[in-house]
Amino acid sequence: MRWSTAALWSLLFNALFVLSTHATESDSASIGIPTAPSSDERTSSSDSRCDSHKRREWRSLAPHERNDYLKAVQCIQNHKSTAGIPEARTRFDDFQGHHILVSTRIHLVGQFLPWHRWFLRAFEVALREECNFAGSLPYWDWTKDADPSNPAKFTSSPVFDALEGFGNLPLVQGPLSSGAFAKYRLIFGTGPPPNVTDHLIERGFDVTMLPHLTEHAVKSTLNMTTFETFRIELEGRPITVEPKIHDSGHLAVGGDMANPFNSPG
Repeated sequence: MRWSTAALWSLLFNALFVLSTHATESDSASIGIPTAPSSDERTSSSDSRCDSHKRREWRSLAPHERNDYLKAVQCIQNHKSTAGIPEARTRFDDFQGHHILVSTRIHLVGQFLPWHRWFLRAFEVALREECNFAGSLPYWDWTKDADPSNPAKFTSSPVFDALEGFGNLPLVQGPLSSGAFAKYRLIFGTGPPPNVTDHLIERGFDVTMLPHLTEHAVKSTLNMTTFETFRIELEGRPITVEPKIHDSGHLAVGGDMANPFNSPG
């Protein structure tokens, strides 16, 4: 099973969302992208916008493909904000800020998966159209790394490589000290809006989340017989007593990623 800062965050969420969706005009306008094509347009064989890019797991990418993705995210982090999100400085801030503003309406609800699928697609479109990214959003199959008996396997995942990944995963919460985003400063802090700060991206490994990220945990979730039980088993707390795949993924990485509002940072 796969999991998709918006860079690492997108890896974390990318493969969770197996449902199709379309953007609403208000959401699309909020982050400065066109609305999605209608269902008729999407099914038209003559539609030149048909997108055949395939999602690929991070470790399957060649070094230059990983670098291309990281460079594209750095590019969007250096483009000025265009979406009118309060306090946003960059296009990266636009995406994180929009997620913060609508967070209470897109978590713990039925549209949790479809909305985030659209959100990732919007981010991918921005990378391509504004930063000439030629690839597609990769994903992280965290079940290959989540071994409760061997926590070091998780922290040494290629996703956290200092040169070809997203930087080290600190064992104690603190700023990233390596990787492409070690010096990038987030304008939005943890918690509900408005919470404007200026801080380095933080992470902090939580070993207690690993049992909820195993292949067994994924299979148990996929064995749910209705969408409602499936999405509850996927999202986890506070609906469930124990954390599940979604919240465990956030909490295992920790820091900014652990906050439900500003986790795309």
